[in-house]
Amino acid sequence: MVLAELLSAQASSSAANAAAAKGSAGQRAADAETTTEGFNQELHALAERSDDRGALAVFNRMRAAGAQPNLATFNHIFRACKKARSVETRMLEALYAAMQTARIEPDTTTYHELLSCYGRTGAVQEAENLFHQMKASGVQLDVRMYSSLLTGYGRAADKDKLETKESFSKVDAVFNDMRAAGVKPDVAVYNAYIMAACRCEKWLAAVQIFEDLEATPGLQPEMLSYNQTILAYGRLGQWENALGVFNTMKESEHTQPDEMTYNYLIGQCGRRREWQVAAGLFGQMQRRGVQPTVVTYNQLITSYADSGQLHRCLPVLRRMMDLKRCKPNMVTFNALLMAFSQDTYDLQASRDPQVTLMELVELWERLLEARCRPTCLTYDAFVGACESMSLKTWDSVLEELEAMLADEKRWDSRQREIVCNLLLCVYERARMCSHAHALYDRMKAQGYAPVLVTYNALLGLCEYERKWKTALSIFETMRARNVNPDAVTYNALISTLEECGEWEQATAWLETALERGMIHCFTSEDTTCELDLHHTRSAGTAQAILRYYLRNLRTIALVDKRKLPTELKVITGWGRHSVVMGYSPVKERTLSLLKALNSPFQVPDDNPGMLIATGDLVHKWLVKEEIVSLLRFVSGNGASWRRNFSPSDPIETPPPPQNASTQQES
Repeated sequence: MVLAELLSAQASSSAANAAAAKGSAGQRAADAETTTEGFNQELHALAERSDDRGALAVFNRMRAAGAQPNLATFNHIFRACKKARSVETRMLEALYAAMQTARIEPDTTTYHELLSCYGRTGAVQEAENLFHQMKASGVQLDVRMYSSLLTGYGRAADKDKLETKESFSKVDAVFNDMRAAGVKPDVAVYNAYIMAACRCEKWLAAVQIFEDLEATPGLQPEMLSYNQTILAYGRLGQWENALGVFNTMKESEHTQPDEMTYNYLIGQCGRRREWQVAAGLFGQMQRRGVQPTVVTYNQLITSYADSGQLHRCLPVLRRMMDLKRCKPNMVTFNALLMAFSQDTYDLQASRDPQVTLMELVELWERLLEARCRPTCLTYDAFVGACESMSLKTWDSVLEELEAMLADEKRWDSRQREIVCNLLLCVYERARMCSHAHALYDRMKAQGYAPVLVTYNALLGLCEYERKWKTALSIFETMRARNVNPDAVTYNALISTLEECGEWEQATAWLETALERGMIHCFTSEDTTCELDLHHTRSAGTAQAILRYYLRNLRTIALVDKRKLPTELKVITGWGRHSVVMGYSPVKERTLSLLKALNSPFQVPDDNPGMLIATGDLVHKWLVKEEIVSLLRFVSGNGASWRRNFSPSDPIETPPPPQNASTQQES
C-alpha cells in the first residue's frame, strides 16, 4: 500500500477527519490559498492535542493543495503520533520514507520524535534499526534518544513475556553503551531503565537501578521510580523495604504517594493475606486526598478475597456501583467470582449455601447492570462457585437463573443473551443434556449468535453424551465462524475423543493444543522429569496427556537410547479443590490407567497428590511391555497391542466414595 493510501485509510477512520480529508469546494479553495507555514501551524496545534488522525488528515489536504511539506511538517506529525501512541508502525515507516524521497534531511528532533513513537508502542525492532542507522550516520546521540530506546525494550517485554531475558540483556547493553559514550543518564533514563527491568520481571535488577539513582549526585527519584521500586520489592517478598520506600515518598518534599503507589501496596497485601493492612492503606489514601481508581477497588477486593474475607467483598462492589468515576469492570467481577469459587471448604464450613447463592445471583445481576461483557473465566467461576456450595441439587441455582431470564422488563435482549449462556453452562455442568439442547434451540430462534462460551458448553455436552463426531463438527463450525478456541475448547474436544476410544485423534489434537500453548503440563523444558496434571480439567484429557507422556518416554528409552532421569513424577493433585474433598477424577483415572498398564508408578506415603517411579524401573517396564505386547500381537491377540499405551477398553473413572468428606482435613 502506498503512502497516500495509508494516510487516507488512517485519517478516514474518524468521521470528522474523513469529512476534513474529503472537504467541500470552499475548503479546497481555502487550502489552495494556504501556505506551507499555515498548514504547519495547524499541525503544531494538532500535535499539542495528541491528535494524530487530525494531523494525517491535514497532511492529506496539504498535499492535495500542492503545498510542499518541509522538515517542520514531518516533525509535527511525528510528535502527534508520539503523543497519541496509537499509530501503526508501517505508517511511521511510510512517513519517514516520504521524507527521504523529498530529500528532507531529518534533524535531532525528527530522530527523537520517531524513536519515541517506536519506543512508546513497543516496536523495538524498528527502534533498534533506527538507532543503529543514527549511529552509523554520525548523529549526536543525546539522553532523550537513549531513554526512548530503553522505553521500547520495556514495552516489548510487557507484550511478550517469552522474550524477557533477551530484552533485558539489550537494556543493560544500551545503558552501558550510553555511559561509555559519555552521555550522563538523567531521571527519565533511570525511570525507563527501572520500568524495563520490572516489565522484564527482573525485580532485583530494578531495586539495584533505583539504588544507583539514589546514589547519583544531582538526581532525585520521581513518582515512577518510587512506584516501580515498591512493585519490585513486593514481588521479591521484601515487604519492609517496600514500606520503607513508601515512607520515604511521604516524607519527600518533591514526591508524594499517588493512586499507583497505593494500588501496588494494597495488591501486595492480598498476596500476604493481610486484609487489615489493605483496609488501612485504603483509608489512609482517602484521608490524604488521593482518589481511588477502579484498579484500587479491584485490588482491595482481591486482598479481601485472598484473605478469606468474602463478606467484605460485596460491600465494596455495592460502593463502586454508586460511584460515577469508579464503575466496576470485568476484572472486578472476575475477582469476586473467583473468590467465591476458591477456598471452597472454608466457605462451606462457615456460610449458609443458600445465602451464598443469593450473593452470587446479586453479583451476576450487578454484572448485567454494569453492562459488562463476561469472559469464559467469568462463566466458569460462577459455575465453579455454585459447585462448591454443597447444594444437594442444581435446582435452586437453575430456579434463580430461569427467573432472571424470564424477567424481560428488567433485562434487555443483550443482557438475556448473557443469562442464556450462563444457564447453558450450568445445564452442561449439571449434565442436563436435554435442557441444554432445548435452551440452545431457543437461543438460535431468538437470533443469539454463539460465542466461545456457547461452543465450549456444547462441546462439554458431547463429552457426556459420547458424541465425538458432533464434537469435531462443532469445532470446525467455530473455526468457520472465526471463533478462536481456548484451552477449555481443546480440553473438551480431547476428552470427548479419548472417552470415545478415538485415541489417535485425541493424541493428534493434544499435540496441536501443546503446540499452540493451550495446554501446559510440563514444569520445565525437560519433558521427562515431571508431568503436571494438577490443572487438567477432565479425566479424559488427563488420560490422553499421560499416554502422550509415556510414548515420549518409550521413544527416549528404546529408540533414542537415552537414559531416563533418576526419578519421574506424575502430579495429579489430591482433590483439595474438587467438589468432593479428597476425590480427584484426574488422580483416579491416572491411577487406573497406570495400574492397567502394569506400570511401576506408585503414590508415596508423604504426598497423595503425585505418583513417582525411578528411571531404571520405568526403563525395565517399557522394555518388558514392548516385548510382551509385540509377542501377543504376532500371535494374533490384537487387543493386547499397547504400544500406544491405550487401554484395551475405555477406562471409567471410579465414582467418588459415598462417605467422602467435603470438609477440610483436620
